[in-house]
Amino acid sequence: MVPRTITEALYADHVAVLRDLGRALANPGLIPSLYPTIANSLRRHDKAEAATLYNALAAYPVEILQIHKSEAEHAQIGKLLDRMDQIPYSDPRFFADLREVSRLLDTHLAVEQSQVFAAARALLPIPRQYQLAERYEMKMGRGRIGNASLVRPTLGRPRRNISRQMAAPVVTKRRPWWQHFFGTLPVFNRGR
Repeated sequence: MVPRTITEALYADHVAVLRDLGRALANPGLIPSLYPTIANSLRRHDKAEAATLYNALAAYPVEILQIHKSEAEHAQIGKLLDRMDQIPYSDPRFFADLREVSRLLDTHLAVEQSQVFAAARALLPIPRQYQLAERYEMKMGRGRIGNASLVRPTLGRPRRNISRQMAAPVVTKRRPWWQHFFGTLPVFNRGR
């Protein structure tokens, strides 16, 4: 996985949930297979985003960032998901609620991605943005300690590579330059 900032990680999850939600709305037959994934992703995303990005931005003026508004929208979507968990998929109210979740997400993400993300990129130092992304990925259950996916770019100063300390040394045999282009063809290996 390529290292990314907290706003990039959140944006990628937003896109994935909207894609699944759009597929479910376009084809109601997919709802039984997609809804559990959508609901689980939204619930985990809500908790992870609150613990990482919103927590980091709490030190800055809240009125400008509209964090309280975003948290209220998260709570509203959560209540709607809780209500949908009690309704069978075939019930027309379920599909209406799914459309309402889609509408709420569209308005929430428009504000969050334009204002909150812009403020996060402007206020938080780059190393902090990478650190928050790592914490977010861990809270979403995707990060792995000691893996190369958690190694940040150097940002102008050398850093220790965490995965290098835990991984076994890799021994590679040096190949002649032509093998990079032609491979190990028998024509080139005569006499060896």
